[in-house]
Amino acid sequence: MPESAADLAKLVKLAKRIAELVNAPRSIVRQLFDTVVTERKLEAPNSFLHAVLLGQIRLSRAGNSELNPAKDGDALALALLALGGRQEMAGLLSSAITLGLFDRAGEANPAGRRDLVWRKIISILGHRTRTATRPDVIVRAVPHGGVVGRAQTVIDMGGTWTNPEALHPAIVLAMRRICRIRAVRADSTVSVGSGLLIGPAAVLTNWHIVEGVPEKLPSPNLLAIQFQISRSGHPNGQAPYHFTAAEWLIAHQPMGNLLPPQPIFVRADGETRPWWEDAAMQAAWAQTLGSSLDFAIIRLKEPLGLERGYYDLTQTPGYGNLGDLAFSLIGSCHAFHYPGSQDLSFSSGSFEYAATSSPNRIFHKANTTPGSSGGLLLDSNGQPVALHHAGYDTNGQGSDTIPNVGGGMAINGAIPLATIYTSLSEDEKEKVKAPGKMFLVNGSLVDRRPVFGRQNLIDKVDAVAKGDLKRFLQIMVLDGLPAKPGKTFTVDILRTLLPPPKDVFVVLTPDKIKESGVETAELILKEAVPGIETAFEDASNTTEAAFFADNLIEEFSAQLKARLPGKRLWLVIDELDVKDIPDTSGRTFLDILYSKLSEIPELRIVLIGLKSVLASVPTAQLELCPLGPDEFRDLANIVERWLDQKGLGNKGIHPQVGMLLAKFMTSAAGGTPTLEELSNFVRKHLDGPLDDFLGRV
Repeated sequence: MPESAADLAKLVKLAKRIAELVNAPRSIVRQLFDTVVTERKLEAPNSFLHAVLLGQIRLSRAGNSELNPAKDGDALALALLALGGRQEMAGLLSSAITLGLFDRAGEANPAGRRDLVWRKIISILGHRTRTATRPDVIVRAVPHGGVVGRAQTVIDMGGTWTNPEALHPAIVLAMRRICRIRAVRADSTVSVGSGLLIGPAAVLTNWHIVEGVPEKLPSPNLLAIQFQISRSGHPNGQAPYHFTAAEWLIAHQPMGNLLPPQPIFVRADGETRPWWEDAAMQAAWAQTLGSSLDFAIIRLKEPLGLERGYYDLTQTPGYGNLGDLAFSLIGSCHAFHYPGSQDLSFSSGSFEYAATSSPNRIFHKANTTPGSSGGLLLDSNGQPVALHHAGYDTNGQGSDTIPNVGGGMAINGAIPLATIYTSLSEDEKEKVKAPGKMFLVNGSLVDRRPVFGRQNLIDKVDAVAKGDLKRFLQIMVLDGLPAKPGKTFTVDILRTLLPPPKDVFVVLTPDKIKESGVETAELILKEAVPGIETAFEDASNTTEAAFFADNLIEEFSAQLKARLPGKRLWLVIDELDVKDIPDTSGRTFLDILYSKLSEIPELRIVLIGLKSVLASVPTAQLELCPLGPDEFRDLANIVERWLDQKGLGNKGIHPQVGMLLAKFMTSAAGGTPTLEELSNFVRKHLDGPLDDFLGRV
């Protein structure tokens, strides 16, 4: 049925009256209009410019030329006409109000203005306003097709609109990355708060949570981290605690002034209002906080971020462009935290006073309690925006609670993540990026073969590589292993963990050891530096053992230092579970070399396959790594952890999906396959699909 000119004229009049309420420039109107259209996934119109064009077409078909798209107000009116009728206008405008389209710069009470604007719009559109059962809450009804029983209601303009498709992956990621922090201060008081992974082994939280904790921990229990989502090995039990490095503090800034000197002000009409509603008071307070961002970055003992994922603060709104931050602060916010004694929770609210917020502090109305400090704030698109900091009230106190305190008014405060990261020195940024411990990138070797489990081995290699005390690694093969436990696979893991040019490998088997000790020493050096000519003198006028201890080892060490300056040599002897080193002069040299290892800082020794400890190995320098059946028992858990390392967890996929895929892989590979068989299955059947889904690294 053709549209009547009279009906269209009424809509034009309504659209023009609504457009008159907007004070924002055309660029902002266009940006916010496009945001609402995108969130609502409208096919027509699909943008502000498209809407203006459709509105013009609608008018021209009726012979109406009342609106000029060159004028900002008329352009918005045309865009509203493109939506259809009053109901469609109301649906979009309710979101636009929340996003701040009708706000005025410097407005003392934007929430009050939004309420007023909504009342005007529903009056213009001809809808009713009702009062809720609670007299302090406004209920706004937008009748659908004139049927009161199907009314659409907006309960509170403080409420917000959120696209669930945008927030769903953000929730899953937050579940993996947000932690509870338990800190014991030097005076024995306990503080509990929240934090988030921002690096492979770095957690960001508030300084006021960990202030007073010794910077060099006398006991690891003084600072503990707990994630609610644990590995599948703990599906129903208490999530395990993780601990920090002994020297745990990477960077921090103090809390600063929690409140300005004057917590309230009196308006011209005599009404008392909180300081945060006054732009001048807000600015004066925020200027004092440039070096008081109330954050601490904690160094973890384990690189948990490589398994759980972490937030890259260089990708947060506002980093390098404060305009991005300002736009993120329009609309809803979602706080992820550990409130009180509860498990990980999230509460939703809205960002407030975005136009006057300082880069040092922003305001929000998501509910928080003690324990919420250090929690994460996401914007309406699920982007990480800020670190929750504290609550402010008008009674001269700060707290972690949003409900009114003592009859006063309250609001929550947070610190933008971009501001925190910008404040770090280059050295501190490098420490945030550092893994802390060794790890296999993408959970695979350099030739892309997957490595399942073997975390114990990686930890031991890390300790021996540092060489503070341990210089000797023994892979001890226990009884009860599968036919192919991946013993020799250890050498490939070592080469991947310790790439050239820093580390050089010489891999020998018992049958390659020379009968002569001197020739064995020469063999090691020639394998380390191919093509060199070297010769050691034989023993004279002394016993062979004394010559090795007093002369050959010293000369061997000098040659090693000269031939491999600044490098580290790893002498690996493999297959010791199937072959013995002959009882010759070569074996005597090796035994003395083991006992003198502390005198050769450039050398590390790895023995693979022995079932007992050699008497010649100094116990204090030995890092023992048993390889037994327990390491292969829970293959589903092993594969699930590998999927995390591969990057599945960073796709915003619920952990149960990883558990399901892990069980499928182990079943399809043969029920209880060896790690080598499982690796071959993955390479044959899953490498391509996983690369397509996760991206090849």
